[in-house]
Amino acid sequence: MYYPLLIVLVMIFMGAYFYPQLPARVPSHWDASGEVNGYSSRAVAVVSLPLIALLLYGFFLLIPRIEVFRKNVESFYRTSGPGFVSVFMLFFLILYVATLLAGVGYQFSMNYVILPLLALLFGYIGIVLPTVKRNFFIGIRTPWTLASERVWKKTHEMGGKVFIGMAVLMLVAMLLPAHAFWIMMILALFAVVWTFVYSYLEFRKEKRKGEGIDGL
Repeated sequence: MYYPLLIVLVMIFMGAYFYPQLPARVPSHWDASGEVNGYSSRAVAVVSLPLIALLLYGFFLLIPRIEVFRKNVESFYRTSGPGFVSVFMLFFLILYVATLLAGVGYQFSMNYVILPLLALLFGYIGIVLPTVKRNFFIGIRTPWTLASERVWKKTHEMGGKVFIGMAVLMLVAMLLPAHAFWIMMILALFAVVWTFVYSYLEFRKEKRKGEGIDGL
């Protein structure tokens, strides 16, 4: 998976380019309305996001080596892995560009960066989720999805629809900028709770039938 690494390298080169232009204190935190409410040193601002992206990239490379369902992860990596990891790296790249631009003096609400970014990320996750096979690191991992291949499959098919719906609603929420952040948080909480509950209900259904509970 070389494309994600190339994106990280682009971040590093951008940081080196912008570093001399940045002030001693750089905006690094924004409130719910997208306005700056926290600063960090120039060095921290330049290094932090590329470092996080690089560590995440390394973690994605490590997953197949430590995963119990190794063949499932390797199958996913062959078909969707490079695109999946690249999307996360692009997320960090765009966020990094926005941070650097804010640092050199551009004025904008970060909500107009974060919300569409998260909407696109969640939309992509929604498309990919149904293709993810059972594993301990990627996907909707609850005790019930991990215990049953069929519960995993049904939960991820439903979860894909939830994430795509959430992405659309997040874009609509941009029409209400004063409330967009809280709408996003409510949608994310709903997605987490509903997929958790749904997997349990499907597990109970399978258990009553006496099918599909295959453990590890």
